[in-house]
Amino acid sequence: MCSKVGIYVPGPWKNATGGIPVKGEERSPKRKMMLIAMSTAILTVIVLSAGCIELFYPDQGGSTDPGTGPNGLLADPEVKVSSTDYSENPYSVPYQDTHNKFSAVYNGSDLNIALRDEIMDVMKDKADDLSENGSLLVLCIEATYNDLDERPRRIPTYAEKCLWDNENVWAIAFNRCNGWEDGIGHFDLYFVSIQDVEDIYVIGCDGCNSTSPIVAEYHCR
Repeated sequence: MCSKVGIYVPGPWKNATGGIPVKGEERSPKRKMMLIAMSTAILTVIVLSAGCIELFYPDQGGSTDPGTGPNGLLADPEVKVSSTDYSENPYSVPYQDTHNKFSAVYNGSDLNIALRDEIMDVMKDKADDLSENGSLLVLCIEATYNDLDERPRRIPTYAEKCLWDNENVWAIAFNRCNGWEDGIGHFDLYFVSIQDVEDIYVIGCDGCNSTSPIVAEYHCR
């Protein structure tokens, strides 16, 4: 999630003596109107602060319940194979459910080389189980980093072998923090050529505000 909002609820929730109204206690018409107005305002703030992924992909849903991952991971990365060509609609890659599970159990302070490498090992095994070249998937993931020896601000959580303009690619989604003390609800999505092991197209969430994320797109060829 990109933002969290704390809400302080002031006086109108209290009765004339300063306490919480008990069942059956009458409220004045003015107090009733204030309660309705405050409820509407609070609901609006909660909806607008849902976070960049949920707002940008409202139709994809996605669970926020963390799963139990293999090899000691707190969540399970996803690897799949499809015949979908995403070149017309790269935003439709269905990574959000896995993204939310990782966001629920990891923070920026948890990110390090060992965690990233453990996730890549699990994703390699999953690709091998699908009769794909898991080592090649790892190379495609590594190709998205400028320096593998540098502490990563993002970790791979979803990979789908698919198509881009009829070319075989891995679509690799990452959870990212913008600061070590932040959550990892930001995202990067790379389409990496399997033949050339290089980026073809990249989408990234540069940040967010209360209504929408700022998304950067890069054509790498």
